[in-house]
Amino acid sequence: HDTVTVTTSLTMPGASVAITAEQITVNAGITLTAGAMTFTALDEDLTGGFGPLPAEIASLVFDEDQAVLADSAATIDLTGATLTSTGAITLSATATATLNTTGFTFDDVSIAVGYAKTNAQVILSNTTITATSLDIDAVSNATASAAITANTGESAEDTDAVVAVAVADGNATARISGSSALNVAGAVSLTATNTRTVTANADGAHTAAGATLALSIVRGSTLAYVDGTTAIDAPSNEADSIAVGAITNTTATPTATSTPGGAQETTTGTTKAEDKLADY
Repeated sequence: HDTVTVTTSLTMPGASVAITAEQITVNAGITLTAGAMTFTALDEDLTGGFGPLPAEIASLVFDEDQAVLADSAATIDLTGATLTSTGAITLSATATATLNTTGFTFDDVSIAVGYAKTNAQVILSNTTITATSLDIDAVSNATASAAITANTGESAEDTDAVVAVAVADGNATARISGSSALNVAGAVSLTATNTRTVTANADGAHTAAGATLALSIVRGSTLAYVDGTTAIDAPSNEADSIAVGAITNTTATPTATSTPGGAQETTTGTTKAEDKLADY
């Protein structure tokens, strides 16, 4: 990850400050004094790669430990820092992960597993802010698509023919906490937006028999909050407005197309489809 860390106090009266990186940190005890300040944390993974699933995710997908993964994290951390601006302060963290996988085929089953994870955070903890306005946004976009067509020639009804699993694990957090002090005369806005889109398509129409299973799994959280002993005030002019919002948009689309011969319960053990459907 590209990281910018401010380790020395800086005074630049009237000068605008703009910092862009995947992770931005102003160390505790550091003071920045300037004009308008814009911090933009941005990370994207738009292709993904093959690798091991986290253990808690693998347990959701039949303990398969390999998948196509896309992982993105963007963070602004101002814990213990002081920002003094004669203009507006804008803090924005955006994490985007997008993947599409068509899986692979073993001798007796076709499997596609895709996992997209995002984590966008803007953290003010024990932070002091002076500005004409303060705009904080944490934006997470996780999109996972897994699609596969069975072509094993499987003819047994008590086996799996095709399994597609797509997981969108999106997290967005915007928080002001601890003993933070915000001296803002204008508008204060704190927003977390989390969009998760997941599509799983298991097509068994082109093999003789066996179970087909499509799972679209959504995980993660959307948090925007002010807590602790945080004060939002200005000595001579209180904030004009304070807006706190947490917005979640989720779309999950699983599609399973049966094999012509269908499936039946196995007499020995369980198929992946039986095992997972028993959880619901």
